[in-house]
Amino acid sequence: MEPIHPVPFTTPDSVERLLRWTYGAEILASKRFGPDLSAAMDKDPGVLPAMVYLAMYDEDGQPPADLTEARFINSLPPDAVPELAAAWLEAKTQGKQKKRETLPLLQAQFAKLTMGLATLKKPHPGSGQPRTKTSGSRKKSSGGASPAPK
Repeated sequence: MEPIHPVPFTTPDSVERLLRWTYGAEILASKRFGPDLSAAMDKDPGVLPAMVYLAMYDEDGQPPADLTEARFINSLPPDAVPELAAAWLEAKTQGKQKKRETLPLLQAQFAKLTMGLATLKKPHPGSGQPRTKTSGSRKKSSGGASPAPK
C-alpha cells in the first residue's frame, strides 16, 4: 500500500493547504454525490469545488477549521475550474497524474468551452430566431414610474 500523496493548493484566502484524497474522502463524496463521481461532476458544476474541499480534510477527517465549504466555493472565480480539476486529479491519482502536466490541457479545454459559449446567440422570445440589436428602436427610461396600462 502506498502512502497518501498530498498536493499543495493555495485557496482564494491565500493559504496553502494540502489536498489529500483518502478513502474517507471517497466515502463522504459517494454518500453526498452518489457512486459515480464523474457523472455527478458532469451534471453539477458545484461538485468539483466540493470535492476539492473534501480533499482538504485532515488525518482525523475534519475540515479546515478556518475555511468553510461555503466560503471556499463562494470565493472561487469562475475561471478556477481548470486549476481545481488539475489539483483534484493529482490528489485523486495519488500523484500519478501531475497537476503541472494536466493544467495546461484543462486550461485549453476550458478556454475553448468559454469561447464557444461567448459566441452563442440567445433566441428572441417567441420567435425561434436569434436576437439582434436594433438601434434606436426602444426609448430609454427616464427612471420614473411606468405609465399605467390603459
